[in-house]
Amino acid sequence: MTKVSDKENKEQELQQKLMLYQLLQRQLEELQKQATMLQARFTEIEASRIALEDVDKVEKGNELLIPIGSGVYARGSAQKGDVLVDAGAGIMTEKSPAEALGIMETKKKELEVMGSKLQQEILSVAGKMNEIGVEMEKVLQEK
Repeated sequence: MTKVSDKENKEQELQQKLMLYQLLQRQLEELQKQATMLQARFTEIEASRIALEDVDKVEKGNELLIPIGSGVYARGSAQKGDVLVDAGAGIMTEKSPAEALGIMETKKKELEVMGSKLQQEILSVAGKMNEIGVEMEKVLQEK
C-alpha cells in the first residue's frame, strides 16, 4: 500500500514541478519580449540622436528628405533653431537641438537601467527553471 501511495506522491510532485516550470517558461518568454522591445526603443533613440546631429549641421534652406516610414520620404527644407520633442500624451514642445539631445540621452540611460533590471530578472527566472529541471530529473530517477 505504501508503494502505491509513494508512487502517487512522486507523480503529484512531478506534476507540480512541471506546472511551475511551464509557468516560469511563460514568464521568461514575456521577459524576453520586453527585452526585445527595450532594445528596439534604444535603437530608435540612437538613430534619432544621429539624425538630429546630422540635421543640425545642414545649412538653412537646404533640402532634406524626411522619413515618413515604410520607405516613404517627404521633401522639406532645413530650418535652424528649435525642434519639436514629444513630451508625452501627444503633446509637442519646442526644444533646442542640444536640449533634445539631452532628453534623448536621459531616455537612453533610463532604458539601460530598465534593461539591466530586466536582464537580472531573466537570469533569475532561467536559474529557477534550471533548478526545477534538476529536481524533476531526480524525481524521475527515483521512480
